[in-house]
Formats: sequence, C-alpha cells, structure tokens
Amino acid sequence: MRCIKTEKTIVSVWIIHFLFILRNGAESLAITSLSVPHLVENGTREYIDLDCAYNFTEDDEQLVVKWYHNEDPNPIYQWIPELNSRRFSEKFQDRVDRSFSLSPSDNFTKYRGFRILNPTTEISGKYSCHVASLNGIDDANKDMIVYAPGKHIKFNYTKTSSEAATFTCEVDEVYPRPQVTLVQMEPGKSERKLLQNAPIKTEKNNGSYRVLLTKEIKDSELPLDGATTFECVILIPQTNFQKHSSIVYHPGTLKTAAVGDGSPAGAPRVRGFWIPFLVCMVWLGRKCS
Repeated sequence: MRCIKTEKTIVSVWIIHFLFILRNGAESLAITSLSVPHLVENGTREYIDLDCAYNFTEDDEQLVVKWYHNEDPNPIYQWIPELNSRRFSEKFQDRVDRSFSLSPSDNFTKYRGFRILNPTTEISGKYSCHVASLNGIDDANKDMIVYAPGKHIKFNYTKTSSEAATFTCEVDEVYPRPQVTLVQMEPGKSERKLLQNAPIKTEKNNGSYRVLLTKEIKDSELPLDGATTFECVILIPQTNFQKHSSIVYHPGTLKTAAVGDGSPAGAPRVRGFWIPFLVCMVWLGRKCS
C-alpha cells in the first residue's frame, strides 16, 4: 500500500510540476514584435523609430530593456522602468531624441524603443532587443541598411590606340560596397553580355566606398558592321538601387567619350591656340594673291 501511495504521490508531483512549467511558459516575458526599418536612404529622413513590443504581467518584476548594435557587447540603450532609468551609449547619445516616448503606452512600455535623428550610414547594421525580468527573458534582432546611392558617377572610354579602347566606370561616396559590372550589347541586338575579368579597385574613406572598374576592349573582338553599346551597371546589395550608364562605341576611331560631359560622345575638339594661326594663314593667302 505504501508503494502504491508513494507512486501516486510522485505522479502527482510531476503533474503539478508539468502544469507549472506550462503556466510559466505561457505567461513568461516574450517579445511579440520588433520594428526596425530595413532600408533608409542616407540623408533623406529626419528620424527613424525603433520599437520592441513585448507581453508582460504583474510577475515581471525588475524589468530591463536593452538594445544592442552589431556585435558590441555593451548596450547602446538601456531602460529600467522601476528605477526610471534611461541610458544611451556614447556612440548614440548625440543621435537620439531623448524626449521621444511611445503613444499610447504605460510606465512599463513608453520607453521600450527610441528615436534616431538624421540617420546616416554609420548606424547601419544589426539591432538587437533584449528584455529580461524575474519571470522570463527574450531577445530578437533585425538588420537595417542606411545606404548612400553614390556621387560622381562617371563612365567613359579612351582610345589607347587605333585598335583598342579602355573603358572606365567610377562611383564615389557610395555605401554599402556596390557591385560594379560592365556589359556589352552588339549592334542590333538586345542580348546583354557580362564582360568578365574586369579589374576593380575599391577604396574606403570616411565610411563610404570609391569603386573603379577598368576594362580594355580590342576592336578585333567587336563586330565591325555597327556600333557596340557598353553599359556600366552599379548595384547596391540588399537594396533596390540600380544605376545604368551607357556608351555607344564605334570600333576603329580615335575618339574619346565621357557620359555626362555635355558634348556628343567622341566629338572633335578645336583648341584655342589654333584660331590665331588659321586667321594668319587666311590673311597671308589673300596678300599673296
């Protein structure tokens, strides 16, 4: 009888323990949504809001909300509601609106998120929210890309000889590092051919990139029955940004073209010092006659 009673007691204890685990798991602190904008163009927004929504109960004593940026082990923002304590890291303290609070909200939710002013490329990366209390713990993360579409985009070619030309595609002040490619379209065709083995030089300066692509093309590799179109394509990964610049190239010429220089591609140029010489020749010709 004692064995049977002991076994029943053990079973009862395990049932109670199991029900406690289920109850505690169902009511423990948990993040329900994380709001972090995925794409932001550099210099186009006055502010962005980050929010970390969670469920909580009266058992969630000593609640602490922390935000992290990338792999930095130190939080960029921490809020302890019961102590009315908010703290930003040195990296972010001059970039946030300290008066910002969520609405509607209460004493345990109003400062769970924060507002970043004038977002720039330096704050791109992974944002993690971490919430903890005596009743539970949870975390979640999302990536945000603050991208710069680039300035000083140039695409041109120079005839190095009567048999070859060197094409150059350059983009500066772009972030994150872009993909720069050169494609070719033969006369009368819409098929685009990606040109391989084009040397690319990449430099990083002040948080942005400068990328320079060069490719020498031999006229003997091109159709001679018309003009070939070359296109420089600039893509920023994980964004919808694309930039296309094209040049129409005639094999065999000694002309130089640049996109956006305000003159027809390959237009001949007469330098200023030839004008007095031509006037003089005309005057001498008339005098001799």
